[in-house]
Amino acid sequence: MRVYLLVFVSVFFLLIGPANTHAATIIYDDFSEPTLNLSKWNETTDSTFPDEHSVNTTEQTYHTAQIQPGDSALHLIMTKGLANETVEFDVIYVSGSGNHLSNFGFAPYGSVSWCSGNCYIGYWNAPGLWGSQTGTYHVTIDFDLVSERANVSVKRPDETYWTSIADLSVTSPPYYLFVQTSTGHNGIMHFDIDNVEIVTEEPEPPEPECNCSELEKRITELEERVELIETAIQNIQDAIDLIWETLDSLTPPILDYFFNVPNGIRRSMVCGYMEDNNLTQHEALGLSCELKETGKGKSSACRCEKA
Repeated sequence: MRVYLLVFVSVFFLLIGPANTHAATIIYDDFSEPTLNLSKWNETTDSTFPDEHSVNTTEQTYHTAQIQPGDSALHLIMTKGLANETVEFDVIYVSGSGNHLSNFGFAPYGSVSWCSGNCYIGYWNAPGLWGSQTGTYHVTIDFDLVSERANVSVKRPDETYWTSIADLSVTSPPYYLFVQTSTGHNGIMHFDIDNVEIVTEEPEPPEPECNCSELEKRITELEERVELIETAIQNIQDAIDLIWETLDSLTPPILDYFFNVPNGIRRSMVCGYMEDNNLTQHEALGLSCELKETGKGKSSACRCEKA
């Protein structure tokens, strides 16, 4: 029995199949540390770094600002490569004048085409396609390697959206997010970055595992009960056998007793037995009896003679 039950449990867990998945959000960086975590980010420039580029410990943001008009550029590049994941972050446009912008993309740098024109927040000889109003811009990039594309959206401070689709067929994962802030010769700016999150698919928490020790304990209890029942059945059978043996030993004396009973009593006993069992003829207690129906269809005549 133990083997059958354990096999059943094993087959059950095989049949329920793999666990489902669900979206899990990981806070990649909320810039709550006192300095930029260089295990998560690289800072690079192809010009001159802005006047300010560091973690704002009061606001808990990554802060960039060009105070004096002049050329500057900063690329903040994520060290974690992305595949079938979604990355989200906020670009907070505080202020700016002259040529200044913030934009983003994903490396391999410049190899993925997904936006043309004034693809930035701010102003660079013209207002940015993504917006030029101050406030918080929420960016979402959803990498879908099955369809070889990334769905890109920018939610502006006025709740409107800019969306695009990036063709990933020309490159291979992983992809590395970068956020850029820049100024031209006449530009000043203040952009902050915050709330960088990665959304990934994770297995659903598994069902509680079978507590095998508890299961085996239960099986042992059941086996002990079955054993008790089998013992009780055997005891009953033994008692029945003993009763039959006792009856066999008592049969001759009992029959001798009834043979000495008056004939009328013996006749009543045999005829009553026949009526109870719907018999028409029967021989017992030294009598041979026959039960006949009357003309009215009722069994009322029982005739007996010595056997």
